[in-house]
Amino acid sequence: MENLISLKEFLDKYGESMAGRVTEDLTVVHDPAMEKEEQIEEVIESMAKRPFPSQGEIIKACYKSLTTGNKAVYMVCEMGTGKTLMAIAAAELLHRFKGTYRVLVVCPPHLVRKWIQEVKDSLPGAKAYNLNGRGVLTQLEILRGKLKPPDLEFYIIGRERAKTGFLWRPAV
Repeated sequence: MENLISLKEFLDKYGESMAGRVTEDLTVVHDPAMEKEEQIEEVIESMAKRPFPSQGEIIKACYKSLTTGNKAVYMVCEMGTGKTLMAIAAAELLHRFKGTYRVLVVCPPHLVRKWIQEVKDSLPGAKAYNLNGRGVLTQLEILRGKLKPPDLEFYIIGRERAKTGFLWRPAV
């Protein structure tokens, strides 16, 4: 245990090489200092609940990442930093510019109602549905056959229901 070094010492010693490696290995999809993205900013500013400027830059990066071929985006932030709002805003951008009409949200069960309320507060024209009850598969199958809705729709399900809602059977 005598080889322990402080975080400051670690970063002083390895920080520059780590930063170089990250820059080398990862592709930057959005540089806030270089790209203003006025059309995207207009959509973000039109939301009933407006994100802060720093959240707006994360929203732009998420949107760009999803529209340049990435199938998923991981938004890792502290609790209370507005991840739900940022995800809703990214969905709105996908709706406005790419024709996305339906969004499936899988979240912790205690956040299902929060998501529904956040959608209503942020995008009054959007609809939010709770898929946390029984018969989720039937609901999703019916939804699959419906025509495109006129406005953005969010379907929100708790991750526990998502895990146990499909072909779940006891092992013994």
